[in-house]
Amino acid sequence: FFVKNFGFRKNDTIFRYIREKNAPVKKRNYDRIIYFVILGLILLFFGKYFFYKIFYVEAEGLVLMEKLEIRNIDDCRLVKIYAKEGDTVMRKDTLFTFVEDIDASQGLSNFSVTRNPNSSWPQKDIASTEKAIEMAKMDIKEAQRLSLKLTHIIAKSRNQVILGLQPKYKLEEYENQLEEYHFEIERKRKELEYLINFLNELKILDMRERGFTSAIEKSGGKKAFLCPIDSGFVTSVTKKDFEIALKTEEILTIHKHKEIIIKAFFDQGDYSYLKKGRRVTVEFPDGSTGRGEIKNIYTATTKLPEEFQKKYESTTRSLSADIVPISKEELSHWNYFYKMSVKIYVVKYTFF
Repeated sequence: FFVKNFGFRKNDTIFRYIREKNAPVKKRNYDRIIYFVILGLILLFFGKYFFYKIFYVEAEGLVLMEKLEIRNIDDCRLVKIYAKEGDTVMRKDTLFTFVEDIDASQGLSNFSVTRNPNSSWPQKDIASTEKAIEMAKMDIKEAQRLSLKLTHIIAKSRNQVILGLQPKYKLEEYENQLEEYHFEIERKRKELEYLINFLNELKILDMRERGFTSAIEKSGGKKAFLCPIDSGFVTSVTKKDFEIALKTEEILTIHKHKEIIIKAFFDQGDYSYLKKGRRVTVEFPDGSTGRGEIKNIYTATTKLPEEFQKKYESTTRSLSADIVPISKEELSHWNYFYKMSVKIYVVKYTFF
């Protein structure tokens, strides 16, 4: 047998290889991420809106406190007012001192009569300031009358513009003129406020010049007006030391701490969901929430307050209800939001 020789190629191989490149890293698609984030927010917003629309009754509310207007039972002249705005007062705290042995009404009229040429300079300035105050009041009344008249003209003019019976620039002229009236009224009111304060200061100087303060101290005729309620805080003081206070005039205002309510305004169609004693959720302006209870429901509709009334819409009449806090903790929390607007939520279905 013959064996065939096999010869193997000993030279370099003819095969070659190429190094494989790493797959490129995919970049994040930020556009897609932003799209899904915005879509999620939109869905969340509409979901929350429809959820509350279906299961809750929503209303506007105003935090109110029972107020006590402090007046004296007789005409008097104040000596010193101890209560300041923002102060907390308790029963039997001295609010102010006064005297009754001076005819206050006569004293008040003495400030408005013509002065003697030999009178002191405060009395002369008092007379001229009172005249300036009367003129300012007349100017304000006249500007308010013209403003009201122009408001009716603008309402008619707006309809005529819509119908094409009047050019638009005419309406704009009326509106600009109305703004000028409003500006003039505001300017005159500030001027009137300044004159009244100046007049009060002149009266104090006049009384001091005539020795009024020393006469009171010598006579010992001062009386003190004490706080008549357990607790409250002073929200306004309308008089000053040494001023005359008639029995019909308010001297200061106190709001009671423990008597706070939310006056809520509901749509008339929500009447079937409102019941006395039903718990509600209150949302305050700072984002915090609280719990309250419906105390009273008034079936007679009331006019919606201006701050809740939408502009350019007819006057809305709503159902009103009183909401009270359910605990002392809620009461103390509500005190911080006096005269602020809040949102009220009432569950429609009791099984929810």
